[in-house]
Amino acid sequence: MQPDFIKLKRRPFFLPLLMPLALLGVVVAAAIWLLDARNSTVFILVRNAEVEQSLAANPGLSQFGKARANSLVQFLAQAKPGRAVDGVYAIETLPAQQTAAPLGAKMGVPVNVLAVGGSNSRLSDIRDSHAGEVVVVVATREKLLQLIGEVSPQDWLIDDMDYGSIFIVNVSRLSKPSILRLHYGS
Repeated sequence: MQPDFIKLKRRPFFLPLLMPLALLGVVVAAAIWLLDARNSTVFILVRNAEVEQSLAANPGLSQFGKARANSLVQFLAQAKPGRAVDGVYAIETLPAQQTAAPLGAKMGVPVNVLAVGGSNSRLSDIRDSHAGEVVVVVATREKLLQLIGEVSPQDWLIDDMDYGSIFIVNVSRLSKPSILRLHYGS
């Protein structure tokens, strides 16, 4: 009669085989995450500063508006010293362009003008030419809400007198966009 342990069949131990596969999966997932993070575009959406009360069709910035535009430059320069912005866009209104001008001059980038109804006035179109970069877009209250609506199903409210809201939108290819609302200036 044979002992019971001889009747037992040896089964392969799969743990040493599965460990390298699990490690490979973790490395691939980390690589995909890093590549996606590297290609994430950060949009800084800002409303144009206070406008001069005038009967003109396209009035410029008031003294408060000019101070707020300079405050925006200081706010973004403190967030990331050096060249914090890779692109600056403003819609075709004079207040938006005057709000963006000090920032473009400080960061050494030109202010690109967006036509309000133009084909390049969407965040996805801007993202195509600035993948993985930080882009500031200055717009009117209505256009700002429209741009935020492109990436967020949530309804955002911007008061008529709220010129200090700034929306940080992180858009990546693999995950949902995230939005952070901050305030700058006084």
